[in-house]
Amino acid sequence: LVIVLGTATQGGNAVYQVAIAEEDVERAGWASGVGMALGFSGAIVAPPIFGAVVDTTDSYVAGLVLTAGVVAVAVATVVRLARSAPLAPGLAGVGAPGPIRTSR
Repeated sequence: LVIVLGTATQGGNAVYQVAIAEEDVERAGWASGVGMALGFSGAIVAPPIFGAVVDTTDSYVAGLVLTAGVVAVAVATVVRLARSAPLAPGLAGVGAPGPIRTSR
């Protein structure tokens, strides 16, 4: 159970960091740091907001609905950005071999 939970909740972090680092190899450290700072800021900001909503409404339902709404907006934003972004050279064909590297 621990292995499944760890993989399910933290497995994406490695993929996320590799994708950021490969996008701009010359500034991989900077890009990883900014990506992590922005990505994990939700762990600092969200719990107090969730708690304030629960305290105000005296119900977890409103906090969970707010969380689901934020996730839905994030998913819609990512899908929209992904559709409008040009494909990296390695993504042009299905099952393209090798790592994805883009040059700037």
